[in-house]
Amino acid sequence: ICYFFYKNITFGVTLFLYEAYTSFSAQPVYNDWFLSLFNVFFSSLPVIALGVFDQDVSARFCYKFPLLYQEGVQNLLFSWKRIIGWMLNGLMTGLAIFFLCKESLKHQLYNPNGKTAGREILGGTMYTCVVWVVNLQMALAISYFTWVQHIVIWGSVAFWYIFLMIYGAMAPSFSTDAYKVFLEALAPAPSYWLTTLFVMI
Repeated sequence: ICYFFYKNITFGVTLFLYEAYTSFSAQPVYNDWFLSLFNVFFSSLPVIALGVFDQDVSARFCYKFPLLYQEGVQNLLFSWKRIIGWMLNGLMTGLAIFFLCKESLKHQLYNPNGKTAGREILGGTMYTCVVWVVNLQMALAISYFTWVQHIVIWGSVAFWYIFLMIYGAMAPSFSTDAYKVFLEALAPAPSYWLTTLFVMI
């Protein structure tokens, strides 16, 4: 539950800061499909895998030491302190992603004609950073890694790139501002990869 607060606050803060940066112009930084699929494909499967497969101790120890269940009974895992901590983590993560992406792309050229980073490039870069960071946060929160968790965490990140290539290859009437943004603008630009790496670190 705390992770859901975290990932949605991180995502929402980047949206809010972009709107504030553009004087609330109502121009979205993310494509409509990016907004729709964030909680469906790019960040929810790791949570499901965590809920199903993560364990602090083995089942044998749980039967042997029933006091281990006291964390749940005493509400230690869902205290206000813990929830607010995750929310502040999401706020700080969103702030870092927005400002690092905005500043790193401010003066970058994205093609030989001298085109600078526009809304679609900033949005694609920020969204990539959000997908990476929230999935890495999930990887850090897991106590007991299984192969299923590896598949869903790294698969969610990989699916973002696959989706971006396929969706960007569709007709501009459907993909709108995401048309070939990855293949023609983001992927060839070293600053995109360096910004993503820097934000993750």
